[in-house]
Amino acid sequence: MRGFPLLQSLFLSLFLALIGIGFSLLLDEKDPKERLLEPLSESNKEAVKPAKIQLIFSHSTEAFELRAGDLALNFHSETSNHFQSHADLKSGLALFLKVTPASIPPIQGPFFVKLIVEAEGEKTFTHIFDAEGAIDDFIELPF
Repeated sequence: MRGFPLLQSLFLSLFLALIGIGFSLLLDEKDPKERLLEPLSESNKEAVKPAKIQLIFSHSTEAFELRAGDLALNFHSETSNHFQSHADLKSGLALFLKVTPASIPPIQGPFFVKLIVEAEGEKTFTHIFDAEGAIDDFIELPF
């Protein structure tokens, strides 16, 4: 490249600029967690959907908890084995379910919980959790 000093200078300048950008990103004083916790943009706000959530138990329970990410949902009873809640759910959110079945009367057969999520503008999502005893499981919402 003896006859192209202008081209060599251009490539060298581009290379140095890329190195400078890389160093500025590495030496950025913001905590990486702070960069991830930036306010929701208008497009991300649309990803939050109001939803009706139902849990239907095959047997009586001693206790249960359903968490949407870090938020514990509050349920009210429709019947002794049917509970309902409302929440604003983010797209791609994971739901965590912990259930302790009642020990009296003893469970006959498998214990299961039916989860129904009816989010605004989405197809109804249904999932069955089952176990021989206590349930401690999660599911990621498909929307």
